[in-house]
Amino acid sequence: MKSLIYLCVLTVFLTGCASDKPVSDKELSAAMLSAQADLDRDRQRRESKAQSKRSAARKVAYKAEVESLAQADRNAEIQRQSTAERAKQVAELERKTRLENEYRAKVRAAKAKAEADRLAEAKEKARIKALDSMVSLRNFYKIESGMSRRQVVALLGSEGEMLSEVAIPGFPTTRIFMWKAPGLFSGNCNVTFQNGKVTVKAQFGLK
Repeated sequence: MKSLIYLCVLTVFLTGCASDKPVSDKELSAAMLSAQADLDRDRQRRESKAQSKRSAARKVAYKAEVESLAQADRNAEIQRQSTAERAKQVAELERKTRLENEYRAKVRAAKAKAEADRLAEAKEKARIKALDSMVSLRNFYKIESGMSRRQVVALLGSEGEMLSEVAIPGFPTTRIFMWKAPGLFSGNCNVTFQNGKVTVKAQFGLK
């Protein structure tokens, strides 16, 4: 800056020398003031340009930061939505798996119950058939007087149905039991017990 002022003063001085006219102090002072004013205006222009550049740079930086923050928010939102969607998909898959497992468990339980019922029914039919098959003419002939009721039950395969009971003090207790053979017209047999021993037996239609 001082060099520029000296240059201006030297220019004024040389101009005065060239014109053979002495340069007064006033002219020299005016020249120096003019040079200083030019320097101030130049400095202001440079500072203004620098300020403009700094302002523009700050604006660019601010815009970039705002854009970066906005992008970060968008990315976070996308991530949140993606996480929520994945959680929703996982929950839906778990629900479907649970329902499927419950359905399969119910199907297995139903099959197991049906199989158990079938086996129980078959077993009961076999038991009834086996018991019924013991009420036959052949086993009837095996019943002898004096046999106990337990022996008859073991022989005919069931407890039978009590038809009557006579209990008079001082007299033997009399009970009559009936056993039916399988089928509608397969016959039956009656056995009379006195004090738990066979006394009389009869049959109708046994084979």
